[in-house]
Amino acid sequence: MYRYVSPMALGAAVAYVLTVPVVLVGIGGWSGYDLARLLQWPVLLLATLASALSATPARTGSGLPGGLWLAIAAIGALAVALSPVPSMALREAALIGGLLALAGLVSRAGDWLEALLRVVLVAAGGYALLIAGLAITVTLAGDTVSRRDLFVGYDNHRFYSHVLTVAIPLALAARLTLTGRAWRRGADATLALLGLMLFATGGRGSMVALAGGTALVLIRLGRAAFWPAVRPLVLGLAVGLAGFVLLFVWAPANDPASSAALADYSASRLASDQARLPLWRHAVDMALASPWFGAGPMHFAQGPNAIAAHPHSLPLQIAAEWGLPMLVLVGLVIALVLRRIWQRLGTADGASGLGIALSIGAVAVLLDALVSGNFVVPMSQVWIAVLLGLFWAWLHPENRGSQASAEMAGRRWLSPGRLAAVVALLLQLWLGTQMLPEAARIGEHIKDARAAFPTERYQPRFWSHGRF
Repeated sequence: MYRYVSPMALGAAVAYVLTVPVVLVGIGGWSGYDLARLLQWPVLLLATLASALSATPARTGSGLPGGLWLAIAAIGALAVALSPVPSMALREAALIGGLLALAGLVSRAGDWLEALLRVVLVAAGGYALLIAGLAITVTLAGDTVSRRDLFVGYDNHRFYSHVLTVAIPLALAARLTLTGRAWRRGADATLALLGLMLFATGGRGSMVALAGGTALVLIRLGRAAFWPAVRPLVLGLAVGLAGFVLLFVWAPANDPASSAALADYSASRLASDQARLPLWRHAVDMALASPWFGAGPMHFAQGPNAIAAHPHSLPLQIAAEWGLPMLVLVGLVIALVLRRIWQRLGTADGASGLGIALSIGAVAVLLDALVSGNFVVPMSQVWIAVLLGLFWAWLHPENRGSQASAEMAGRRWLSPGRLAAVVALLLQLWLGTQMLPEAARIGEHIKDARAAFPTERYQPRFWSHGRF
């Protein structure tokens, strides 16, 4: 049965990446964030179903100690059970389980590698081309381009910058992996367009994160082995920067309206910077108040908070909501993965163009998570899961298998992997019973949430106003 469900799950993920956020434009009564969350659910449901039918055998596990996963699961279960509102905490656990199942599904789809990279290229390049076309059209018409309103389908342009942290390394992976002149030239064009989008969003966290991931690979490989693989990325970002200067700096230089819009945009960025410090202090206070199991998963969003429903820092979010022991365990997982990256890049097949691009992407996602909510927003969650799956297949090539071998693995009915996958599937089914009634009256639900917890702006978490 896996051979039928797996393509369906991968197809759903492909459809999500291709259509979100473009499909979100013009659907009345829905914000882009809320519709992206709703469309995410069937993707995760199918991914967990496929995983339940094809639990990875013990001999090809995650490459991490089983006791570490057991400790994470035990502490996570206690954090959920002890939280003030367990049903909301369980939603977070369901999302994490579903996203890990999706990443696992992608990691086993070795036969689909080039197809997935082509999809990523079309999705990322197509949306960037749309936005660049809109910006050029508005500029030629003599009007002002507002970067905060330009990225259609995204309620906040910062949500798109989280996606760019993933899309740019994946576009580089496509450039270095796909055969055929047309695909390579298309990848070059996509990197240039994504560079333009990166500078247009002003995603400084994404910029620094991509630079950090690139620096790690440079240190490991040295310039001679590093430069041929990264040259398309550098050239693409350079062309993107030139386009940004032309569209967003030079063109509005003598336009008072444009200058005012740019000043307003800069002011909003400064306000965003200033808002993070009290958020981080609040997260530290929550962690110190409940150091063992935290305030509860998703419980940064509980009660009133004048700024945001998550702390815009993954380590602080884990500490505040899951507890300090969970933060230590997750930190240990990351340290082991970084060590494995270092080892893998030192091998002949590991230091391939694909490996370099995926390593840059994995490290960039982690660095971006230090100062952003990229692990909270539904669009970036799915993109990160796809990257994680491709990265994990490269990191542990012994795990990469065809659908047939995965189906053979699925015959081990009592394996720990199958048990975890079945739990993840049950959580997705339960999540549907919670979110679908809310989605059926999404306008009223958001209105009720804002009435109960009034704030100046929407505060996204599970839904676009995630207070409870």
